[in-house]
Amino acid sequence: MLENTVFHTERWKNGKHGIMKLLQHIMWITLRKKFDKWRYGDRTL
Repeated sequence: MLENTVFHTERWKNGKHGIMKLLQHIMWITLRKKFDKWRYGDRTL
């Protein structure tokens, strides 16, 4: 029973880490798109 709980906790931690990485990736893509527009003369952001 205890091992099962530890296993689930580890899986949850890994899943949370994956979600954080995904969010960072999405934010990075969004920022790059905005930066590219800004760099090419569109200053509206």
